[in-house]
Amino acid sequence: MSNPARGGFILLGRFVAVTGINYLFALALAWLLAPAEFGEVAVLQAIILLAAMVLNSGFPWMLAWTLAGSERGDEAARVFRTSLVGNVLFGVLLALVVIAIDRSGALGMGADFGTPVIIVALTLPVLALSSVG
Repeated sequence: MSNPARGGFILLGRFVAVTGINYLFALALAWLLAPAEFGEVAVLQAIILLAAMVLNSGFPWMLAWTLAGSERGDEAARVFRTSLVGNVLFGVLLALVVIAIDRSGALGMGADFGTPVIIVALTLPVLALSSVG
């Protein structure tokens, strides 16, 4: 089996595993949390999923396109550094936006739900770093 085929199977397996774990997590939360709390968790999960899609669609795609067509010389190293820094800064910007929206009350979260919002905000730069990696 070639390396691209093996990588494709690994990617597919990872997708299936994460989808199953995500479903079981949502099912457990639906049983354990009150409806209002489950709604707040669902909002935060939607923020993470939307931010992950946004962070995976810009700099990482340009990096992959450049690496696929280059000899991996100085240009590729420059594009990698730019993609890494740019995507992490974009993740920080998205985190600040999430915190600002939460502080304005637009998310409708209770006052005791501030810590999960901060954890989600701190997750966004990590997602940005991961997507370039």
